[in-house]
Amino acid sequence: MAAPMSDESKTLLKLLADGKWQPFDDVLARLGATIPPGKAARAYQRTAESYHARIERVGPELPVEEQISSGRRRLARVAFKSLSRRYLEYRDSDGGREVRRRESPVPVKVSKAPSDPSLDTPAPDICKRCGSHIADQELHDEFHGVYDAMVPPDVAFVSEAQLRGIVRDEVYGALDDFQRGLEHYLARQFHHLEQGGLSNAFRNRRERGRDRSERRAARV
Repeated sequence: MAAPMSDESKTLLKLLADGKWQPFDDVLARLGATIPPGKAARAYQRTAESYHARIERVGPELPVEEQISSGRRRLARVAFKSLSRRYLEYRDSDGGREVRRRESPVPVKVSKAPSDPSLDTPAPDICKRCGSHIADQELHDEFHGVYDAMVPPDVAFVSEAQLRGIVRDEVYGALDDFQRGLEHYLARQFHHLEQGGLSNAFRNRRERGRDRSERRAARV
């Protein structure tokens, strides 16, 4: 899947929409003028940080106006580079290099690696009785022989809908029993907690009352 086209690339195609030859430097300057200052400044800062990290040295910081100008030139050149192969044509004239938009984009060639016949696997056979893949016909027939001997004929080929109807009531009953048991267990645990809390509160209140009585008796 191709990467989405940047805003600068879309603007460049609009500037060259007439398909006529135009001076490259003029188009580059016009494209740069359409790039917002904040975006251009951030582009310059990312480039400067990457460069300083590569040379392990921090250079002097440029004024904001120069940062914006440098960032605009960089983003504009990136747009030219991204469109050059499919959408743009260049030529050298007496006035310098010129550029124009192609009448139609160059189609993308998708190279397909040659297939290796040794890696091709045939489509698996599907059993009409059970719907599973058959890797070994002899073993699969043996499986059906054992299955038919163990499972009664009247339930050997019950459909999924029929099976759901058979076990639905049992499953729902088991879920109801589980929910009732869980609710009973939680209620019992909360009861123990409440009883323990009330007992402690009552015990603490009784001890505080005993302390007050002893202090009054000591004052008398």
